[in-house]
Amino acid sequence: MEQKPALTEERHELLWQIEKTAELPIAILGVVWLVLLIIEMTSGLSHLLKVLSAAIWVIFILDFVLRFIIAPDKKAYLKKEWVVALSLFVPAIRLIRIFRVVRILGVVQGTSIVTMIGTINRSMRSFNATLRRRGFIYIVLLTLVVILVGAAGMFKLREELLIRINAAVRPIQVKDVLFKEFIVQ
Repeated sequence: MEQKPALTEERHELLWQIEKTAELPIAILGVVWLVLLIIEMTSGLSHLLKVLSAAIWVIFILDFVLRFIIAPDKKAYLKKEWVVALSLFVPAIRLIRIFRVVRILGVVQGTSIVTMIGTINRSMRSFNATLRRRGFIYIVLLTLVVILVGAAGMFKLREELLIRINAAVRPIQVKDVLFKEFIVQ
């Protein structure tokens, strides 16, 4: 169904106004969510922080759905925002009870990685939108985000490996893992 050019232009204008209005609050929430993700990966979240993380996630979903509904070209929007869509969908797997069995069996192992990549993506976009004119500050913040989330990811990977190794070699207790080389392709 072809839209009239005036309607398409109005939708583009409305989408632009929403992006401008929501830019700073979404950027702040993105940073808070990133901090919560790092805390979750390193020491776990308290009940209150889990509720806060879920509330932020719901806000991100509502923001995404609203922009998707308003976007004049849905296919182009999804093509541009596919990482955001994936990062918002993956945590939903944790909430759906039927997938508990699947998670216990270890089939859905990459959920935290996808969430982490989506969070980094959202944070980078937030930083970029907020700090457009301040390139050096953007690069410094982006570098810090990559370092912190990378370190938290390595910590989480180490913990997961220790759990799996100890399960495989029980009754022997393995306490350390040495990463000689780590390449992501």
